[in-house]
Amino acid sequence: MKVRLLIIIASVLVIFSAAFVSIQELSPVTEIQIITGSSYLESYDSLAKLTDRADAIVIGTFKDVITEGIIDRTNIPYTDFSFKVEKVIKGSIEDNSNIVIHQLAGNINGQVVQDRDDPLFKIGEKALLFLGYGTKYFVLNGAQGRFPIINGKVSSMNYVSPKVQLVGVDLPPTELQVFVKQIQAHLK
Repeated sequence: MKVRLLIIIASVLVIFSAAFVSIQELSPVTEIQIITGSSYLESYDSLAKLTDRADAIVIGTFKDVITEGIIDRTNIPYTDFSFKVEKVIKGSIEDNSNIVIHQLAGNINGQVVQDRDDPLFKIGEKALLFLGYGTKYFVLNGAQGRFPIINGKVSSMNYVSPKVQLVGVDLPPTELQVFVKQIQAHLK
């Protein structure tokens, strides 16, 4: 009786193991993601502060990945994107020009490493960006300076991705031109 019970249990385990392996073989391989978090020295809790601090404010579309790499002597990935500027709200960038935007996120050995609140930009993504400038343009405080445009409406990142925690300006989906006028009201 014990032998028969052991044979039945072993048979059930073999069947479930085979089914599990078959399911794994049929499942598509997904990209491994490593999610990080960021802390910033300064936070922009108002549109006035964000507008004042920005070296440039632009509307445009991410066109291509230019370079990917790891910052020297760190394990921090970066990606440089080509961004087609359609409209300049603030700054010395020309309308219809291409600029390079530097983001601390990218691929390391086939793994996407990105900030939970500032996911890696996507090619074709349209956005209104508040930019700082060092040797390259970068989005101020990640998600705080990044406002995706979807179907003519702009919003803060927490309305686009449920994983993003609100930091900075809370902007529910708003007509793009309405938000541009709000920004222009803060320009000196």
